[in-house]
Amino acid sequence: MTGRLNLDDAPGETVLDVMVFNIWHGGNLDKQHAHGFEEQNRAELLDFLAHERPDLLFVVETYGLGERIEAALNRDESDGRVFRGIQVTREPGQAGDRDNLWLFTWLPVREVYPVISEQPVTSFHFGGARLGLPGGGHIHAFTTWISHIANSWGPLNHAVIESELGLARSITNDELVASDHARRQEMARIILDERLPAYVTDDAPVLLGGDFNTQTHLDWTGASSSAPRHAGLVLEWPVTRMFADAGFTDTFRAAHPDVARHPGRTWAPGHSFMYAPMRLDYLLARGNVEVLASSTRTRRLSPHRGSELDDLYPFYSDHGAVVSRLRFDDAGPGYAPPYEPVEEPETTSWPRIPEPPPGAPVPAGEMVASASSAAPEHEPWLAVDGDLRTYWHSRTEPGTPDPHPHHLTVDLGRERTLTAVRYWPRINGYGGIVTRYTYLVSTDGETFEPVVSGTWDRDSLPKDVELPHVRARYLRLTAEAGVAGFSAAAELIPYE
Repeated sequence: MTGRLNLDDAPGETVLDVMVFNIWHGGNLDKQHAHGFEEQNRAELLDFLAHERPDLLFVVETYGLGERIEAALNRDESDGRVFRGIQVTREPGQAGDRDNLWLFTWLPVREVYPVISEQPVTSFHFGGARLGLPGGGHIHAFTTWISHIANSWGPLNHAVIESELGLARSITNDELVASDHARRQEMARIILDERLPAYVTDDAPVLLGGDFNTQTHLDWTGASSSAPRHAGLVLEWPVTRMFADAGFTDTFRAAHPDVARHPGRTWAPGHSFMYAPMRLDYLLARGNVEVLASSTRTRRLSPHRGSELDDLYPFYSDHGAVVSRLRFDDAGPGYAPPYEPVEEPETTSWPRIPEPPPGAPVPAGEMVASASSAAPEHEPWLAVDGDLRTYWHSRTEPGTPDPHPHHLTVDLGRERTLTAVRYWPRINGYGGIVTRYTYLVSTDGETFEPVVSGTWDRDSLPKDVELPHVRARYLRLTAEAGVAGFSAAAELIPYE
């Protein structure tokens, strides 16, 4: 089926599906664990892109996969669209696998913009091309990556959970948005005030697609502060505000203004969405552009589900993809996709932090803990110190991290009759959220008997397990699997 419209169908306009996708280390996943799934993930990622075949694709962290992406997009050319890859990152003397930014399209490439290699914004961070439209018009398309230094997402998740629990905030709203000040705000200023004026000298539409590594002010307004998991926070994130003030529209939020019904989460589906709804990936548009639809991709295709790889990483990347359908005025007969856009699912349920399980918590001061693996700054005792802000974490470095299973053993101080146990994942990130577990108990610390096992969701909510009338002096959590290949616990709270 061809996608070209007849003149009578839509004279003078073109409709395009545009995707933004950070593919995470060239599809190689975390590059830290010795799991051996790299090539399987790359192959499945390419299948996914061949399935999607957006008219214009902005790719971040391409890192050596550009030619294979181009080939995947051209597996089926029966609709007449033949894709070309444009390597945006072309720094002098760069290694072959440091080609961060690419864009891919079947549209005619009128000009590839020259590299500007001036820190802190080089072609590693920003660049693009002028693309022709089928009817004779053109657009300016730029792949964008803004620094990850001083991450915005961990402290935000931490702050929202603290607020939900009524705890004293350990980081203020001003400190949260100040994470943009470390590097991102200066990079945004250079893109807006220097790079774009150097490349764009007309009023044709401009698209910026990529990983901005920050949250958006549009999702944390006064109007949205009462939305689920916003905890009353109003946050004026400066980088996205700068682009909005420069006339750019966030295409996803333009299509879905209700942040509760359509949060548009893109961080971090390959690991965990944690608790607070967060976006890092944006398709911004300026000029005469109409947003017709927008949706995210955060789950592997059905044929790729159910494998060991899917269990470890439920998506091809730590970032979700965003696809927006955009309409442009064109000089003559244009083009439109011959299929309906994918609808963004509506979020109808937001599970809240549950009430504590029955019984009285064993006092933190009466417990000690040990573990089979621990990072130097996140030792086992931090899982029983009564403070959700601290956490035990399995070893992360040097070398390959310790493989699962990991054991966290708690000495309850004396033999007790337990009723339940609550496992709190760390609240400032996703690494180590336990997803498959067994609880074991012992009276002597030598012989342990399993009492219950199961699976947990990959999120920041506490996980409660009933242990009715279980008699024990020692309680052991065996983490058989965890997010990102680690194990962590902010608190392990036995109840009696």
